[in-house]
Amino acid sequence: MERTPDPDDGRFTIAALTDAGYEVVVAAAPTHVRAVRQLVLDPLTAADQRALARMAAKLRTRPVDLT
Repeated sequence: MERTPDPDDGRFTIAALTDAGYEVVVAAAPTHVRAVRQLVLDPLTAADQRALARMAAKLRTRPVDLT
């Protein structure tokens, strides 16, 4: 990961994932997915999963204003 000052607003920092960092994310992904399935999704009933999907859809389509 690299951090650089935002050229437009010095109060902010821009973080960017390097190629090496991306490789770490790719390598960790299978373990992460297994853990999420085991700890979060598997305990949910079918009704729970549908409710979670509805909530995720609302969050995904919600406009975000970070200013």
